[in-house]
Amino acid sequence: MKVEIYTESPERAIWGELAYFENELIARDFLKDKYSQLDVEHPDRLSFRNVTPFLIYIRQARQIFQSAHEITNWMKPTHLYYGMMSLLKALILTVDPFYPQNSHVLKHGISTKKKKKELFRFFFDDIRVQKDGLFPHYQALFSSHHRTDYSPIQLMQMIPDIQDTVYKVTQYNHFLPVIVEEDQKNVLVTLPNTILEHYKYSQERFVEWLNSKSKDGLFRLVDVEGEKGKTHFQVTWSGKQDQVIRHPYLYQNKKGDYFVWIRNNHLVEPIPEVEAEYLLLFSLSMLSRYEPPLWADIMDATTSMEGILIQELLRIVQRKFPNLMLNQLHGKEYVYLIR
Repeated sequence: MKVEIYTESPERAIWGELAYFENELIARDFLKDKYSQLDVEHPDRLSFRNVTPFLIYIRQARQIFQSAHEITNWMKPTHLYYGMMSLLKALILTVDPFYPQNSHVLKHGISTKKKKKELFRFFFDDIRVQKDGLFPHYQALFSSHHRTDYSPIQLMQMIPDIQDTVYKVTQYNHFLPVIVEEDQKNVLVTLPNTILEHYKYSQERFVEWLNSKSKDGLFRLVDVEGEKGKTHFQVTWSGKQDQVIRHPYLYQNKKGDYFVWIRNNHLVEPIPEVEAEYLLLFSLSMLSRYEPPLWADIMDATTSMEGILIQELLRIVQRKFPNLMLNQLHGKEYVYLIR
């Protein structure tokens, strides 16, 4: 379900909604309801036990993100990363009432190259997901991705809101706009025919391919004959209305516009934007903390496309990551639009 909220300040409104979870009674009832849906005994006891860490994670994240406006980009990656980590822990507690079961899940679960080369380029650094730790534990609960290594530029190509700048760097476009319309009976998705050229598929074969990537529902082609000769074609979604954007190739920008991800010379499968942003901020936090000379070269260079794109990424993460976490907590799509 998509919920549009008009406000003068999206960030303030997002954190205002998240702040409800800082109330002990609201948070306890929320956790009890979540645990009642799981196959666990005594959800009331578990919610009582976990309510304090849950609301503290939310409170800590809120204070970190709000204070990020007062610091420079020099330390902002580390600052935001730890705020993101707190939100991730709060989300994990909603589906894993026994977190943390052991010390293995307390590690970051991500690594980058320890020693950077002299002619270092952040875009092509190596980000690896480890076997144990917070992030792989999150993926085991909420995702189904098993690739262990990415480059920052690959991850940036999975964030719709920065694609104009990404295109200037790579000369590749990885998103095509689509229209998603919802009513009480159907979810209708309108796709451009140009996507068929990228995949070299017919409409029928493309729908088959979409369904092969979906675990939550099926797409069905609408009126094949009537759509011939047009610039678009349409499919319906048989899953729940709030599940259409859970398809791994469908993304949404901060305004609520939908996009379909296209491979376009990309060698990896797309991952959810939450995961892409989290991996990128871990990498940036490690670079800014442990390689200050390289970090300064990137951020201080007036002609560096890396620096320009990183600054844009930091602005988007600060605005959007809490929104994505709020969506996952409620199982809805909250879209905050400036009045």
